[in-house]
Amino acid sequence: MGRRYQAPRFQVLTAANSSLSPNGQFTEVGASDKVVFETTIASTVIGKFLVEYSNERGDVPSAWRELVFSTDLTANGASDTEYTIVIENKFKFLRLSFLDNGGSGLINAWVSAQGVGA
Repeated sequence: MGRRYQAPRFQVLTAANSSLSPNGQFTEVGASDKVVFETTIASTVIGKFLVEYSNERGDVPSAWRELVFSTDLTANGASDTEYTIVIENKFKFLRLSFLDNGGSGLINAWVSAQGVGA
């Protein structure tokens, strides 16, 4: 019988200023099959989310690469203030970052992870 688990929800951006293009805290997700980022943004935030990964050895990655999706993960608080990003995982570390595009306001984000087992 397979093992299932769910890692607790963890906040990776806390009242982050979008105009500073913040990087979220990285999370080690190597044992997870699925990673979910949940975000809330102020109605004045405009930009795009970046999901970045690292497969470096060790406990603290120093180089990050952006995951490329079929479309940009744009965020516009005037039209929606909550976004969810689901990743089928094959990485050791992930982090959520934000690239400002002229708006300003606060961003909060959480990450959770799941394993479906073998």
